[in-house]
Amino acid sequence: MIEQTAVVIRIRGQYALVEAQRQSSCGSCNAKQGCGTGMLEGSIGRRAMQMQAINQCDARPGDEVVVAVPEKGFIRSAFFTYLLPLLLMLAGAIVAQQWSTHSGWAYQDMAALIGAAIGFVLAMLILRRYSRNMEKDTELHPVIIRKLNAPITVSLKQFNKEQQPF
Repeated sequence: MIEQTAVVIRIRGQYALVEAQRQSSCGSCNAKQGCGTGMLEGSIGRRAMQMQAINQCDARPGDEVVVAVPEKGFIRSAFFTYLLPLLLMLAGAIVAQQWSTHSGWAYQDMAALIGAAIGFVLAMLILRRYSRNMEKDTELHPVIIRKLNAPITVSLKQFNKEQQPF
């Protein structure tokens, strides 16, 4: 499970809308002054990310909580979001360029560009369908696993006189 701290915004049924600050590893990197990612983060700033999480801890709006995301869903989502569009764009460009070469069309670069665009659109359609299917699979949903700074309550009424620790 990948864990992230967040703040509960509102409750809707068994779900809570939580807001978390995006994290990056730029703070621990020595090359942050010369890195494009570090410079981009510095100029744009960090934006908060909102997501729905299963509320297992009876969290209320304003509570600071720890949200866990299953690694299986995270890795699968990363593949569909980043790698699939890249692979389909590359495949579309190669297929279209090969087609234009064999058909005798003089604009091979234009064909590759059109093929890449078709591959990208196809990847977005697949990603949309995957996203809808993922919403239905509760095993992959983020889950609130605990509240932070929650008071600990202990009732000593459950102990006998002999068992009381004090």
